[in-house]
Amino acid sequence: MPTFTSRYIVAACVAATSAMAGRMFPASMRSWTFDLAAVVLVALFGWGYYIFSLKQASEAVRTRLCERLAERERIARDLHDTFFQGVQGLLLSFQSASQRLPANDLTRGLIEATLVESDRVMLEGRELVLDLRTRSTECNELGRDLTAAAVEFSRIAAASYQVVTEGPSMRLNSIVSEDIYRLCKEALHNAFVHAAASEIVVTIVYGRRDLRITVRDNGRGIPREILQRGSVPNHWGLIGMRERAVKIGAQLAIASTPRLGTEILVTIPGQLAYRVERGPTLSKLFSDWPDLLRTRKYSSHQLRLR
Repeated sequence: MPTFTSRYIVAACVAATSAMAGRMFPASMRSWTFDLAAVVLVALFGWGYYIFSLKQASEAVRTRLCERLAERERIARDLHDTFFQGVQGLLLSFQSASQRLPANDLTRGLIEATLVESDRVMLEGRELVLDLRTRSTECNELGRDLTAAAVEFSRIAAASYQVVTEGPSMRLNSIVSEDIYRLCKEALHNAFVHAAASEIVVTIVYGRRDLRITVRDNGRGIPREILQRGSVPNHWGLIGMRERAVKIGAQLAIASTPRLGTEILVTIPGQLAYRVERGPTLSKLFSDWPDLLRTRKYSSHQLRLR
């Protein structure tokens, strides 16, 4: 459709007049392709800004976690090189002194019993230092670790448990694997020890965009006032879980109904959770929908508490 030509005369505060000619395209004459292109351009700009912001936030969290990992390794190395070696030297001196006492001396018996106990304490300390180094540098299989934790807790409280994994298992980022494991282990501990539950189900979903861990029980639930306050007086479990979630950039959601049970959901972005860099792309965004639908179906049918 052709355009039309208009002529406008503008009068100013002076006596003279001025004329200007130009072409105008009315709204009814604009093409719909222009509107579509504008919408697409705005959408692409918003998506690009989202990707940029997400990468900036991920890099900031990754930098903080790398610094914390380096500090942990430094502490473990210093403990091994200085403290434990010094304590071991003191224990050897006490052992040498005890051997100079008569065999039937009561003091020698007390010293030897103390040395046996000190060896046990030293062994536990070395295991903690080793755990501090190895768990921070190795990507342990989360399902296996949580199953081992459930076996340990089942000796304290009798409850049936199940650890279910969905999606292809991925190696976790060594920077956050320890905090993910500790956070989920604390949720398991609460379910076994405090919830008085008869059934506990842990679901690990390795999604393309994020890692989701759900710990669900059919126990007594958490009172509403405790959820609102955020912690139990003189107990630090819930506080520690929230602090760990903040440290690794995870989202922690707790839903509980008295006498029906509790569900704890931990969601960690894939860029932070997985060892391989997984930047969000448009194709991955659309390819996540089948995974999300499968997870929703799994949660509503297979994890229904009885």
